[in-house]
Amino acid sequence: MKFKLLFTALLSVFLITGCSTDDDTPLDNEQPSTENSSKDEESDDQQPTEEARYYVKYEWEMPSNITMEKIISFTTEDNIESFKTTGELWEGTYGPFKKGVTIVFSCTSLDDYKYAQTNNHARIYVSRNQEPFVIKAEDSGKHDISLSYTIDF
Repeated sequence: MKFKLLFTALLSVFLITGCSTDDDTPLDNEQPSTENSSKDEESDDQQPTEEARYYVKYEWEMPSNITMEKIISFTTEDNIESFKTTGELWEGTYGPFKKGVTIVFSCTSLDDYKYAQTNNHARIYVSRNQEPFVIKAEDSGKHDISLSYTIDF
């Protein structure tokens, strides 16, 4: 009789600890709860989407057989800036800009040398958020160059 009582007590302890509800894995015939997942979906819909941030990179090159003074003008996030240079290369990155902004980039020679062997080359690159820069405007020529691009992607 003591053996039956001991056996029943051990079996009861085994069944109680074996049926613990700590395990969240549903049984084959149980459906997972959707209460929390619907709340998560609602909170995702209510979060505002972050506005894209655009960065602009300008590149300009003007190799020449003589030293020429040029004015480079370009759009920054605040206004249009200009500077004079006798250099042959320039690159600058500015931003962030918002979608819809028109950016301009130009190079004008202050000197008029008929016999100068030059070839201007200018590019505007644009990057959205963390994406790579992509060429959006480009031009080459022996004379002044002016580019513009409206951010629209």
